[in-house]
Amino acid sequence: MYCLRVGPGTEKKQARKIANGFLPMYHSVDEYGRDGKQPVVPGYVFTTQYVPGTVRVPEDEWKMIEALSNPQPSVLDHANRSFSEGPLKAVEGDITEIEAERINVCVKLLGENRMYWLAVEPLDPETAETYRKPIPAVSEEDEDAAGTEPGKKTGENGTAQKGPKYTFTEAQIREMLELEARVGIQKAAKEYNVPWQTIAQYKRRDRKAKRIAGAAAGQTAAQQTVFQILPEAPEDEEGLRIQNAVLRERAAELEARAEQLKRALEALG
Repeated sequence: MYCLRVGPGTEKKQARKIANGFLPMYHSVDEYGRDGKQPVVPGYVFTTQYVPGTVRVPEDEWKMIEALSNPQPSVLDHANRSFSEGPLKAVEGDITEIEAERINVCVKLLGENRMYWLAVEPLDPETAETYRKPIPAVSEEDEDAAGTEPGKKTGENGTAQKGPKYTFTEAQIREMLELEARVGIQKAAKEYNVPWQTIAQYKRRDRKAKRIAGAAAGQTAAQQTVFQILPEAPEDEEGLRIQNAVLRERAAELEARAEQLKRALEALG
């Protein structure tokens, strides 16, 4: 494998000019679970054949680049700081920080130390929860800057109550999250006059609700399949044999679905 150094931000344009040129990309994950594609090695274009100006990529470094850009999920055993499966096995020795659903790795590629936040799937959801970082508490300065707005709870004497500081309707929360997706968490927080931590909490709650809804939908589909039986039993022996084979196949499918639902529900905690 070969690479060519190019100006940062021009990688895609330069890749089109090089024979077999391409950009290895990876999914970066921030502390709120948002992900986005980024070049594994910014400022470089890669090619499978030598082109004037290119240099050979060390084999061990290319293996790391392949692992980082592989979209297949990796399952992390939090207790042992190792992967039970997945492409990130190649970089488990370079892990610098672990969280519930992402890790930080530092690897040296093409002469520079580079940091990556990568999504992982926990082998044991209960153990993974001990690695979940809480949302930072809202400081008094943040609260003062946020001010008092229509959604904020106040007592009879007009002072702020203890406990949840903001109450929004579900429609308002949905609008807030849609705005955050478009302009970012800081601008959305300023627009709604709330600390950014408030929006982060709503995002986590929304992601969990979607996972639960997905698991419930899968369970309903499996239940419906159970009742999709043959209306009448055939009278002849050959028909019974065929029906029995069909029912065995359906039973195997249902067992597989049940196992998938069990794993999904365990992951939800």
